[in-house]
Parts: sequence; C-alpha cells; structure tokens
Amino acid sequence: MMSQTIRKSYRIARRAGQQGARHSAGDQADGEKCATGTNATHPQASVDQLSEVFLQPAAHDVKLTTNENESKRKKWTREEYKQVMEAYITASSGESNTKQTFTLWRNANPTSRPNMDPNKLSNVRRDIIKQKRLTDAEVEAIRRKVRHTVEGNENTVEDGRPEEQEDKIRNEEDQPQQQEVDGMTELGTNRTYEEHTDVEKVRDSILQKWMEVKHQGLENRDKLPKIYSNKNIKNLISLANRAIQNIKQDYSKPMDLTSINEICYAAATVITDLSCAKKIKKQGKRKQPKWKTDIEKDILKNRKNLSLLTEMEKGNITNKRKKRQMKKRYDIQDTTDIVEAKEKLKQQIQAKAQRIRRYEKRSKHFRHNHVFKVDPKKFYRELDKKQIEIKELPSLEKVEEFWSNVWEKQKNHNETAQWIKEEAGRLKSRPVQEWTNISKTEVILALKKANNWKSPGEDKVHNFWLKHLEVIHEDLAREYTEIIKTPIKSPTWLTQGLTYLLPKTNDTKNPKNYRPITCLPTMYKILTSIITERTYTFLDNNNMLPPEQKGCKRGSYGSKDQLLINKMILEDSKGKKKNLSTAWIDYRKAFESVPHSWIMKVMELHRISPTLITFMKTSMESWRTTMMLTYDERSIKTRPIKVSCGIFQGDSLSPLLFCLCLAPLSTMLNNSEHGYEVQGKKINHLFYMDDLKTYAKNDNQQEGLLQIVKLFSDDICMQFGLDKCAKVTFKKGKLTSTSNIQLDQETVIMELNQQDTYIYLGVNEGGGIQCATMK
Repeated sequence: MMSQTIRKSYRIARRAGQQGARHSAGDQADGEKCATGTNATHPQASVDQLSEVFLQPAAHDVKLTTNENESKRKKWTREEYKQVMEAYITASSGESNTKQTFTLWRNANPTSRPNMDPNKLSNVRRDIIKQKRLTDAEVEAIRRKVRHTVEGNENTVEDGRPEEQEDKIRNEEDQPQQQEVDGMTELGTNRTYEEHTDVEKVRDSILQKWMEVKHQGLENRDKLPKIYSNKNIKNLISLANRAIQNIKQDYSKPMDLTSINEICYAAATVITDLSCAKKIKKQGKRKQPKWKTDIEKDILKNRKNLSLLTEMEKGNITNKRKKRQMKKRYDIQDTTDIVEAKEKLKQQIQAKAQRIRRYEKRSKHFRHNHVFKVDPKKFYRELDKKQIEIKELPSLEKVEEFWSNVWEKQKNHNETAQWIKEEAGRLKSRPVQEWTNISKTEVILALKKANNWKSPGEDKVHNFWLKHLEVIHEDLAREYTEIIKTPIKSPTWLTQGLTYLLPKTNDTKNPKNYRPITCLPTMYKILTSIITERTYTFLDNNNMLPPEQKGCKRGSYGSKDQLLINKMILEDSKGKKKNLSTAWIDYRKAFESVPHSWIMKVMELHRISPTLITFMKTSMESWRTTMMLTYDERSIKTRPIKVSCGIFQGDSLSPLLFCLCLAPLSTMLNNSEHGYEVQGKKINHLFYMDDLKTYAKNDNQQEGLLQIVKLFSDDICMQFGLDKCAKVTFKKGKLTSTSNIQLDQETVIMELNQQDTYIYLGVNEGGGIQCATMK
C-alpha cells in the first residue's frame, strides 16, 4: 500500500513539472497546499518528503514551466507563514479585509512571489490555520508583536509573562524551519491550537456580521429565536466571549454603547446560526389544520348529496344522468331506499361534526399543556380571558392622529400651587441623593434579575445575550456611567421604543380602544433597572414613599394587601353597624397624562441626585416610540411619535416615577384628618398605582377628600375617567342610596346603583365583596 502511495506521489510531482504553472485561483491554492506538504491520507508523508526520494536534488524547488523568465513554484517556509499571519493580524486591528492584508504583506515582501494576489494570499492564510502550520505560541508571539507595534511600545511586554517564557517564545521563532517537535508536546499544542482556530473562526464571523449590522439599521434587523442552554450552546458562547475579547484588544479605542449593541447582536446571530436554531418567520394568517379541512369537505359533500336526495324524493330532479348517478351511488330501487340513504347521510354528517369537536378539544388540551410547560404565566393569563378578534383595522392616519394627540401635546403643571410649597418645606430636611459610578457588579445583578427572553425593542437583543456575553459587562458599566454624567453622548436609539397595540373592546376600528404595550431596548431597561434600584433604596431609607401606595412597595403583597384592608373596612362597617362612605377614582390615560415638568419637579422635591435629574431631563427630550398593530398578514406601523407628555412605559423605572408623581396626594389626604376609623387608626385612602379608593365616615367628609383629589389632579394636568368613577354609602352598616357628589360643573361622581357592582383590583364589590358573582 505504501509503495502504491509513493508511486502515485512520484507521478503527481513529475506531472507538475511537465505541465507548468496553473493560473486559476483554485488550482494555485491546491498547488501551494501540495508544495507545503499536505496529504489527507498520510499526514506524516508529504509530497515534498517523497520527492526527496525520487526527484533528487529538487527537494524544495520544482520546475513548473519551460520558460525561465516565469516564476517557479516554491515551498512556503515557516518564516513566510509568520509574515502572512503578521500581515493578517495587523490588518485585523483596523478594518480587516483581504486587500489590506495583501497590501501589508506586499509592502514587506516587494519581490517575493510576483504572481501572488489577495485571494491567493487569503487561501494561504486559511491553509496556515486549518493545517496548523504554526504553533499556538508562535501565533501568540506574533499577536503581541503587532500589538506592541500599534501602541508604539514594541519593547514592553503587556502580559507580564516571566522572562523564561519570553525566552522560550523567542527561541521557538529562531528554531530551524525543519525542526521536529516532540510527539506528546505536539499533541497538546494541536489541541490548544484547535481551540484557538475555533475562536478565530468565530471572531471572523462576528467581525463580518458586525460590518453588516453597522449598515443595516435597527428596524431591519431580523428577530432572533429563543434557544435553550445546552453543552453546545455553552461552548459557542464561550468561544464568542473569547472572540469578542480579542476584538476589543484589537479595537483602537473603548467601544461606545452603539458598538456594544451591534457586536452583541452580531455575536448572537453567529451563535444562533452555528447552533442551527430555527429562524423566526413572520406570522401570517393562521391556517386551518388539514384534518379539519378534509372533514369539512366530507360534510359539505354529504350535505350536497342529502339535498339532492331530498329533491329526488320530491320528484324535482329532471336530469336523467344525475338521477342515474344517485341511484347507482346509494343503490336506490324505490322511495324506501331514498329515506334510508338520507338517514345514513344525516348520521354521517353528525358523526363527522362530532369528530371535529372531539379533535378540537384534544388539540386545545395539547396546546394548554404545551403553554403551561413553556410559560405558566401566559397559561393563567389566557385561562379566563377571552381573546378579542380584530375584525376591522383602523386606518394609519387615525392611529397616528389619536396617539399624537395623547403623547405629543406638551403640558406643564401649576408651579404656583400652595401644596407644592408645603411639600418642598416638608422634605427640605432630607439628605440629597449621592451619585457614584455604576459598577460591573450592579450590571451583573440587574441582568440576573432580568427575564432572559422578554421582548426586546427594535434592537432585537434579548437579555439572554447581554447576560451570557460576560466580556461586555465592564464596558456596559463604563458606558452607562459616561452617558449619565454626559447625557448628550447617549445614542438616539437607546430611547426609541416599539409600542404594540392590543384591542380592549370589540370595536377594533376605533384607535382609542387599544391598549399600548411598549418594548424598549434591553440596554435601556438594564440602565433604568440600576437607576431604579438606587433610587428606591434612597427613598425607602429616608421614608419618602407613602405607605398607602402598594404599587411599587417591595416586601408587600401589592394588590392583595389593599384588598385585605378594603375587606376589613367593609366588614368592620357591617359588623359594628358604622357609617361609611367610599369612592372609586379612575384616571383617564394615567401614565400618558403626567407632564414632564412635574416629573422633574417631583424628583427635585424628593431630593434625587441632580446628576440623575439632568440625565432624565435629557432622555425625555429624545423619548420616541413607533406604534405597531398587526393582524393576520396585515400590519400598521406609524412614524416615530415623540413622547412629550407622560411616562415612558416598558421598564422598571416607570412605575416608581409614577408612584412618586402621586406621592404628594397621599400627604394632602392624610393632612385632611378625614377618614374611617378602625381599631384606633384612621384610614382615608388606598393606592395601587393609579387605582384610588377613598374612605370617610359620611358623604360630607367624602366630598372633602374628593375635592383634594380634584385640586391635585388639576394642578398636574390629570383628568378623571368619570365613566369609571363611582361612590357608595353605608349607614349603620347597610347600603343606602344617596345623592351624587358634584365637585364642579363638569365633574360629578355618580352613586353606584345598588344592583350593580364595581370591579376594584379585579374583585367585584358594591354593598360588599360579591363572592357569589366572583364564582
């Protein structure tokens, strides 16, 4: 077998000498691989080694042409390999490309290999990496040499290696080209070099994708599918982290937030492609299952034949051919046979209809089990909620007009209000929040709390990638600190939201009947999560959050706490036969109505850091969102709408800001001394975000509380949703009908009818908690 291989190699070498040089890029690369000693079957027995036996003395040079003026094909030396890798690594420190690598190599070798071109040199470079022509230590030495050259400090060793290691690397560079390496050492080196090669491949892929992303635009990015962590994914993420670290080292300056976002998306795309994850396809109209279509066709066919048999029984069919077909199909001899055939068809129709119902029930159970396994929260949300079908879409012009009127109209609060001066005096003695640089630990903790696959903004980068691409955490902390201190450096895409419209009622043609759900860029949500953590801790430590507000209170049960307190008050009134007057207040477009001027003022009143206030003020000026409404294959996408009024929803900071905006109202209500007394404590209101319920011992006190709420709301430009406001009165524990409460000419709080109920925090109540209705 060995002799056959030797003879074959001898024929290859002799044929190469007779035929001359090959001019195509593919053949040139093959020839250069042959000249370097590549043999897929016998790696230790190269063509050049075999040529030494049969083609003496042409051990290194093989004459390929008869024309002496033409260049000869030469064996690539180890030193030439190093020059190629040095040119490639140097080019990678800037905008890496094939032409730049060739230019650097040609400048260093002006007369060597005149027929070489960029593509051929690229093939040689790939061959060096694939066939492991250089050891890992040699490549690392070249990288350090290039890095020192770029930084203008060639004599400094960055890694702080011992002198013995540096001497070892230098000795390896000075070794003879044909020196043999010990077998065990070579095996370990190859294993290390394979890992290095994988990192280089991932690095090249990320760089190539990064260049595409830079010119693509956020809105044109493809959605990334959800992937599940396994051994392969973890390995790819590890390679991506090492590749990004290499890219950062070659980058001339620290990456800004935009570059970090781009390289994260590029790395996520590369990992997704390498893991063969299924791409997300655009959702079109949901097709009916084939089994259901087939059964419905059979039912339609049977109904058609049933109608024909009925007409045939009446004698209305005059077409002889059709009558003959029906008689033959159902073996009809007389009228009795027609009746039997009709009965069979009716039973078949009923059986097939029952089959559809049975299959749909089984399919529904299967889907519920799948949703519960993947996302239990979604299962419980959909359990009792009927999905509203969009039958008719509103026009694009109406959607833009409605939401522009909501968000783009700028409002200002009443700066001369007396209660603002009183609130400023009350909080004047509190300390001012101190602001320090954001640390890497804070970024990691914020990412740890974030949901891996929560919907991202237009940048399409999920929390999963920010969480697992650990090499960028320090860069995020640095850039977050920079944009907070210098808000003008904040990129515009960071505050660009994508708002999805979900129908609230069956009147889907009217744009006001949609609920906006805003998705913000993940990097913005991580930043605001860090800000929220610091701000909440500061407010809580200084007792500046009202205890009546459970919308953002940590360590509480939220709405459950409020419902239990509400139940206790109602049962106390009934059990002890005490008077009680209650009212429910609802705000119209609460989050969208808060003026930006009031947000800034309330942060100042609560002694928030001036650095943070300046950052928030600058960010508010660039708040924008694009409205998206999708139904089947149709979709509506508006222009970016500027958010000049209201709170930017979609992050953890917005609930805290909203609760802070309503905090002075709790102080004003508590100072009124009105309320319902239970167990020696007076309670006059409960807050859960914008859901407000007030308590008083009679209607006169209730009117006083509502006047305070109306005054505060008018001063901060918020309006009541009067159709969702109501009041009830209990006298000696019994529900009593009383008159409405009129606050002004346009604002009347209506008395709730005794047979009606009001849904407060998801619970039906009127004359008490309506347990029977809830069941």
